[in-house]
Amino acid sequence: MKATLAYLGHRPEQRAAIELVTDTTIVGRGALHDLGLMPLATQIMGWRYFLVCTGGTLYVGIPSDMRLARTHFAIRRVAGEAGSTFWIRDLGSHCGFMVNETRNQGGDEMPLKDGDLIHYGFEFSFRLQ
Repeated sequence: MKATLAYLGHRPEQRAAIELVTDTTIVGRGALHDLGLMPLATQIMGWRYFLVCTGGTLYVGIPSDMRLARTHFAIRRVAGEAGSTFWIRDLGSHCGFMVNETRNQGGDEMPLKDGDLIHYGFEFSFRLQ
């Protein structure tokens, strides 16, 4: 089962749809440092977003002007006989996030379902395909 995470920016040029292709996806602006890519920071931060896949983890880097914490949240895919399920958890951000109207702050995982909206001063839409 495929899933996408779409950043719903205020302007069309900010919008991005990211296919969740690994077992873990980490979203934030600080993956540059975590991945040893700081020498490329000035070039990369001019992009709308970037994707780096390493060690079975997909890092989604969003420029800092979108106000994301260094590592904000992670989405974990669990494969089963009936298909995949997806879980989201906070990675130590300052204020947590909301899935639809439910706040999450801390390490507790929440299940994601098709059409869920993830909020924290920005908005992502989670879609199953």
